[in-house]
Amino acid sequence: MAENQSNKASLSSTLVADRVGELIDSVPGVLKAQRFDDIVDRVTTAGHWSLLLVAVLGLVIELIAAMAGNGSAVLWGVGWLVALPLLQYTAVQFLGATRSLVTSNRTTLGSEAFLRCYALVALVVAILALVGAIGWGLDAGSFQIFLFGLALTALALATAWLALNPDLLSIRVDRQSTAGEDALGVLSFFVKTGVRLVPIFYGVTLIVGAVQAVIILLGMIGDSQAELINAVMRAELSAPILLWAALSPFLAYIAFIFYFLVIDLMRGILSIPGAMAGDRPGSARTNAGSSAGRKTSSKKSSAKKTGSRGPGDG
Repeated sequence: MAENQSNKASLSSTLVADRVGELIDSVPGVLKAQRFDDIVDRVTTAGHWSLLLVAVLGLVIELIAAMAGNGSAVLWGVGWLVALPLLQYTAVQFLGATRSLVTSNRTTLGSEAFLRCYALVALVVAILALVGAIGWGLDAGSFQIFLFGLALTALALATAWLALNPDLLSIRVDRQSTAGEDALGVLSFFVKTGVRLVPIFYGVTLIVGAVQAVIILLGMIGDSQAELINAVMRAELSAPILLWAALSPFLAYIAFIFYFLVIDLMRGILSIPGAMAGDRPGSARTNAGSSAGRKTSSKKSSAKKTGSRGPGDG
């Protein structure tokens, strides 16, 4: 029996899973929590400046389109120039609010297994996205495909970063967590991760949008009228994505508060059995105490009646 157990131990030590586990254990030493917040702040600041650059470049592109014969393009350009700075103010307000919401709402998980496996998947996706960005970008000769692959790589790497640093999501590992609490913890992990990725999505999308706007603007120089119209169409197709990125902090805030409203209701439902189980012994003790009190009071009253009788009472 002892020999079989030693053989099993030697076999398990040669599994690839052990080597992967050692790799995952070493990653948090590189992907530190404080470094994540520093990078997020820098990416967000770059996104703010990129948003202003996109607003100006959008106006210039629409002015060129107006000179090519599209008179209404001027109105679109002016509206774009006014709307984006207003959306930037909204983004600045809600980026900090969403981070505060994540840190103030704590959740639990019963094990680190889910977080570690999710981090592994995210790291693999980040590597594949980076390889695909380089390969497909070179094959197609498209700088835009390369930028899209880099953006996907950044988001996947940030997801792995959060999974390996659950403190960034206010997630605590508790071995005593029940299955219901684990379910809520997993759901909360996805929601919190999405909210924490919003600043990265905001910054990276606007940076890529600014670079794309510069490429479109440079490509419009010296082109024919038909090519100018095609360039304007490409710029207008990317406009909804940029607007979505500018609105993402506000939308994430609204989605988060309503999600945790549902979570609080589910927690209340899960706590009902425990509250009922806690009430039973307490109610039994209360009934026992009240019956003992009644017995004591009855003894006292009978003693009083006995003491009130005189020697001649018979």
